[in-house]
Amino acid sequence: MNQKPLHILLVEDDDDHAELIKRAFETENYPPTIHHALTLAEAHRLQQTTQPDLLIVDFLLPDGHGTELLPEHLDERTVPVIIMTSHGDEQVAVEAIKAGALDYIVKTPMSLLEMPAFVERAMREWGLILEWRQEKENAAWFSRILDKTHNEIFVYDAQTYKFILVNQVGQDNLGYSMAELRQMTCLDICPDHTAEAFAALLEPLHSGKEESIQYTAVHQRRDGSTYPVEVYLQLSQFQAAPVYVAIVLDISERLKREEQMRQQDRLAAVGQLASGIAHDFNNIMAVIILYTQIVERSSNLSEKDQKRLQTVVEQASRAADLIEQILDFSRSAVLERHIIELAPFLKELIKMMQRTLPENIRITFQNDTTTCKVNADATRIQQMIFNLMLNARDAMPDGGDLQVTLRTETFQPGDALPVTEMAYGRWAYIIISDSGSGIAEEIQPRIFEPFFTTKQRERGTGLGLAQVYGIIKQHDGAIRVDSRPEDGTTFHIYLPLQTPAETFTNISTDTTELVMGNQETILLVEDDEATHNALVHSLEMLDYRHILAHNGKEALQLYEQNQQQIDLIISDMVMPEMGGLDLVRALRQKQVDTPIILLTGHPLTNELPDDNLQIKLVQKPVTLPQLANLIDQALQV
Repeated sequence: MNQKPLHILLVEDDDDHAELIKRAFETENYPPTIHHALTLAEAHRLQQTTQPDLLIVDFLLPDGHGTELLPEHLDERTVPVIIMTSHGDEQVAVEAIKAGALDYIVKTPMSLLEMPAFVERAMREWGLILEWRQEKENAAWFSRILDKTHNEIFVYDAQTYKFILVNQVGQDNLGYSMAELRQMTCLDICPDHTAEAFAALLEPLHSGKEESIQYTAVHQRRDGSTYPVEVYLQLSQFQAAPVYVAIVLDISERLKREEQMRQQDRLAAVGQLASGIAHDFNNIMAVIILYTQIVERSSNLSEKDQKRLQTVVEQASRAADLIEQILDFSRSAVLERHIIELAPFLKELIKMMQRTLPENIRITFQNDTTTCKVNADATRIQQMIFNLMLNARDAMPDGGDLQVTLRTETFQPGDALPVTEMAYGRWAYIIISDSGSGIAEEIQPRIFEPFFTTKQRERGTGLGLAQVYGIIKQHDGAIRVDSRPEDGTTFHIYLPLQTPAETFTNISTDTTELVMGNQETILLVEDDEATHNALVHSLEMLDYRHILAHNGKEALQLYEQNQQQIDLIISDMVMPEMGGLDLVRALRQKQVDTPIILLTGHPLTNELPDDNLQIKLVQKPVTLPQLANLIDQALQV
């Protein structure tokens, strides 16, 4: 008998039989506590109050059959039950065993006195049942854990490498059923592993040098497709046999994110270089354009020389356009943002492109939104869409389908983000998809790099997609591409849905007519000598007087000396000692309300002037008519 005293509920209406059973337990070293019930009703009550460890029940009771104390289902048994029967009731007892009783006794004086032995056997069997239940519950719990995990888990034989167990995630990802996998080895899903190489990989586990190993591999699905994995492997035991237990992580998304981050870093480095080049070129082009237009307006030029100068201006303007594309790529262009409802905006762009693209290219637009507003520079967004559509045209020389789709997407914490650098929140989602030649996988990481192109030299500069990338990034958006050779290309563009926000006004109005001044005085602040001289000569031609400064610090001193004379300040953005932005802030702190124009050939950072500074910011290079019009507008304020 167990050393821990038992609590037994005895259900017997015959007092003599009950007394024999009680007497049998008196000789035990650890006699149980016996609660005696004469009827089923009393047994139900005592079972609730005494919580017995075992029931000894007579089959025939005054108010029913003892088997009524047994639960309807075997799995619902909470205590072991021994049934007692009289002679001739053996068949009833057998049925009771089937119903869940652990044992039965045919009542005789001798069998009742041997009740302790029957109880010990029943309790031993009940202990085995409880262990089996626990193992079954543990197995079910473990199986649920295995199937809920996002990782694949494999158990395979250490000698034959045959699969013993693969969780549901592994089955689903590989595309095989468990029955099929049991006929396979782990080498069948690892095309890069030979038996010899795999054995060498496992040697540290066999020799005991390592308790577990980690390695990367490629797994092959039933359909032939492959995916990269990271495997954590250890040697274990299953049913007394050595097995390998592998936890397998599908690292496709992780590798994709790492490549995206490398690409972002690479593009950021190229963008920084490009922005520095753009700064120098902007100053150079500003000098060329201004001097050329000054000379162009001289009265003693021949018609041939005028045409030559017009060609110079045209080519300089083309160079300026290239610089603007570089600035877009380096996220440094001056933006004029407004709230744009994208659906009608895209419809109008598509109408324009339908007149431009060949007739054998079918353009369709699908709008899945009720409203989709972004805070954006309409000109830049238009340029971005045009560039992508023209790329699609070049990919479909024999015609094809061009699909533009507009949606909105919301990403919450815990959601997988489509592009690494995106944030959670609400996004406008533009999809531009073509049925063209596609892009080879090996060059996809480079398609947004400036001057990278697979087209012939005369068909492109390699700045189109670089400009698209820069425009999207400057709007705090994201872009990714899906493409396969001969299977078309899809660009996925995400722009944040956000509230209105005012920024600078980008003055770009051009005209052939010059708006002349009237001897107003302009404080000109510019450190680059060539640009400085070109602006001085331009102001003189436009009939303005000027006071010259080479940096913001000098400009502050000159302003204090000539405050009453100065009608307008024109300043470069980046200069030694004090830049244009610090100059503006210093003047505004002194309550100076003189109009100010900032000219910048240098890329802008995210640190933009406050709205209350009341300035006009203009990207270099400016033409002579633009400069004249700009000054006139500023003086009218």
